[in-house]
Amino acid sequence: MRCFLNSLIATCALLVLAACSQAGNPTQSGAALAGAGGGNGSTSTLATVLISSGSTLAQRFPTMARLQLSVTGPVGSSGVPRQLNLPIGGQSVPLLLPFGVPLVFTFDLFDAAGIYLASGTTTQTLLADGGLVIPVNVRAVAPGVSYVDPLTGLAGSGPVLSLTVSVSTGASQQPVAGAVVSLGASGAVTAVTDASGIASFNSVPLPQDVHVFANGDAVSVLGFQGTALAVPMPERTPQPATISINPPAGPTLAAGELLDVYLSDGMTVQGIGGMIGDSAAVRSHRALMPMRGPVGISAIVENPLDISPRPDLGFLAASVPAGHHILAPVNAAIADPAVQPRLTPLLLTLSVPPVSGLLPLAHVRADVFAVGAGGWYQLVSHKDNQLLPPNRRDISIWPVAANSFMLHALASDTYAESEVWQRAPLASALSAPAAWPPVPAVTAASAVSLAWADSAPHAWDGYVAELQQGAHLWRLFSFQPGLALSLPSVPPAAVSPLLAGFATDALVREYRLDPAAGFSSMSPDLWYLPRMLSERASSASLTFIP
Repeated sequence: MRCFLNSLIATCALLVLAACSQAGNPTQSGAALAGAGGGNGSTSTLATVLISSGSTLAQRFPTMARLQLSVTGPVGSSGVPRQLNLPIGGQSVPLLLPFGVPLVFTFDLFDAAGIYLASGTTTQTLLADGGLVIPVNVRAVAPGVSYVDPLTGLAGSGPVLSLTVSVSTGASQQPVAGAVVSLGASGAVTAVTDASGIASFNSVPLPQDVHVFANGDAVSVLGFQGTALAVPMPERTPQPATISINPPAGPTLAAGELLDVYLSDGMTVQGIGGMIGDSAAVRSHRALMPMRGPVGISAIVENPLDISPRPDLGFLAASVPAGHHILAPVNAAIADPAVQPRLTPLLLTLSVPPVSGLLPLAHVRADVFAVGAGGWYQLVSHKDNQLLPPNRRDISIWPVAANSFMLHALASDTYAESEVWQRAPLASALSAPAAWPPVPAVTAASAVSLAWADSAPHAWDGYVAELQQGAHLWRLFSFQPGLALSLPSVPPAAVSPLLAGFATDALVREYRLDPAAGFSSMSPDLWYLPRMLSERASSASLTFIP
């Protein structure tokens, strides 16, 4: 049995896809009917076609919120492939389609959450002079059945939704136009960011791998399950920084004292060092790496001969909301640290036991940050040069007024690293880490894959893999643990960070999230990910030639 077509237009070809839950005899599936006729065009030419979903399909699938029609045909055929969402109320939509070639019509139904409900497919050659009626069965799919996009071949077991990818420079947060965004592994499903740095995809089965290529670098997010992804591209061009202390007089220093200035965003600590007795008002550095704002400035007066806990000879902190990058290099003025109210520094001793995967320790570092009300991180512990024996470090902490404190401790054998983060409402509540995460080792690397092994069992939340070739970087994020990954094909329109025949360094950083940090894999903050961790372990680099 068949559904009746409402009308035919004698002057052009007309295609009606009328989906219904019963056609004469009721059926357990829906039925889509395609009809064509009354045309004066010739085969293999384009003609205007009206497409309708019909009105009864919604009765069969009452939770349907989106009805997608995909039309494919032989390679090179005009007008196909095409994909569009049809009005679920049955209104007709005009579409140009070719006649005289076999076309595949596919209905896919989804609810408001993107859950795959039903599908129907038929193949037919449309004839301009025929009154053809094509039945298309639309059947419910079993829960959990993966959706495969008829146009792109992308597949996923999760919801099918639209996806927006916004690409920006990392620190300065400027939109990157012309970035190539690729989905999946084939390199064939791509879009290019517009002047606002945005690329959009209308129908994406999730989870999905998202790859962004721009300016010779690449960032990938593997298994992404959200609908909006912000991708910060690497920004590594150093910028000059200038700090003026109590201008024009300069800082007050006693005999044997010096002033050190530190800039930090809670992830990176960069210093503008001073010499003993140097009371010049202006301190500058020709090349500090970019940091997104706000950036904290800490100025500390010290005597190198003092032992921990070092006395407070002068401490001052300030904030630079704009950060430090090409659009706003730091150029700030602060008061004289020596005239600030004195604090009583705290002593914290770190003793690092043997760490799985590390050679004998060569370096132990600890930074403590005070987190201000505006979300800025000020360094309140500088690196004391006491490392006796090699696995121990004493540090001095300035207990300033703050919302909270964060300790970041790092142990390294020069090649690999083990890191621990600890957070507390008061500086006095921080303590030496009792355990350090085991370090992985990269076991194989090539132009198509990367593999690594853990030195000891550990519960990880995800990893970040990095492939560095000269000045170009490919960073791959995963929010699930793993021991291997496959690199996708690079789209023809993109520039790969990995050129054949050149030495490339590969490493992997496995991490655990701090449950209280608020990280969301559905809307991940890739730039500030290190501020949301509780543990991280980084392998030594493995050099290979792709």
